[in-house]
Amino acid sequence: MFRWLDYTYFGAWFNGKRDAKFPPPDGNSRYELQWIRHAQEIFERIAREWEDMDKKLKPEYCKAKAEFCNAEEEKNEAEDDAKKAEGEYAIHKIPFVHTFMGIWVYRLLILAFMIGEIPLTTIIFRIAGESEVLTWIMASLLCIGLPLAAHFNGILLKHRPFKNKDKGYEGYVIVLNTGVILALIAIGYIRKKFFENPEIGESIGIAMEPLAFAIVFMVINMFIYLIASFASFFSHDIDPKTSEAIWQYKRAKKRLKEEEDDLQEAQERHKKAEERFQTIANLRQTVFEIKQKDIEEYKHRIAGYIEHYRKINLRYRVKYGKPVSSAFKEFEIEIPEALVELDEDCPGLDDQSTDAAAENRNIKSGGNNV
Repeated sequence: MFRWLDYTYFGAWFNGKRDAKFPPPDGNSRYELQWIRHAQEIFERIAREWEDMDKKLKPEYCKAKAEFCNAEEEKNEAEDDAKKAEGEYAIHKIPFVHTFMGIWVYRLLILAFMIGEIPLTTIIFRIAGESEVLTWIMASLLCIGLPLAAHFNGILLKHRPFKNKDKGYEGYVIVLNTGVILALIAIGYIRKKFFENPEIGESIGIAMEPLAFAIVFMVINMFIYLIASFASFFSHDIDPKTSEAIWQYKRAKKRLKEEEDDLQEAQERHKKAEERFQTIANLRQTVFEIKQKDIEEYKHRIAGYIEHYRKINLRYRVKYGKPVSSAFKEFEIEIPEALVELDEDCPGLDDQSTDAAAENRNIKSGGNNV
């Protein structure tokens, strides 16, 4: 080991003067070799300090890198899906609907018919003393069934079933309207039976014949059915593909919104993962560079001592008349491998990223990937 004076320029001067009395060595001198061994010990100690610190830093670095890579993969997939959804949305633009009545006007009209049928039916059945169950069954049948039948009747009539018989719509129209008429006749018959009881007629102050009263209500329901059918007729496009086009447009719009939301979430996750990864990577890089700087400073210091030693050695060889070496051998100090280049390799990271990306795709698709 060096004496403490050997760590000073005085020690370099003293050893240079002393070694000048001896023939020049074939390689590095004893003093230079001592410095090289001492430097190697210092470098190994600095390398061990770095390795101990990196045992904590690298797992965090690799974890953050894996999260960042997964977030990058998710973001790229979300961008691709969003582009596809945007392309699909551009293809299925909302079609122009050729109608005489706006769809919202039609819906409000049907809603008004449905609401109007409820009291019209429930009051009569309650006066007749029927149970609440039968009352609401009959009310539901009329307030939902009648407008619904009118809705499909208007759509079928829009396709001109009796003119375009090749499509076979005329059979549906006949069956549907026959069924509605028979249902209204049946309900009218039930109402007639209720009002054949004189007490019921007197209780509500109606002096009409039961048959006439049933016919009036049946005509009212038929009028509602006809109005609703005409409303459905004038609010739907004659082209049967229009409804399908509207459905495809709405589906594409919904998918685009979902993909845009997924993309925004993926971008936010990617940003957070990138910030965390950059923070840990910068911290690790900074610590590594500090250790490299310690070695470079120490190496520069050693080079200064050896250069001073050689300068003094050469001067006194000339003074003592001793042989002078034609050239000094370059001294080399091996830097530990751990401090030559920062190890950024995370074993198994690529496989983990691939598996994580595949799992994310499977979750997104509802686990239906084969």
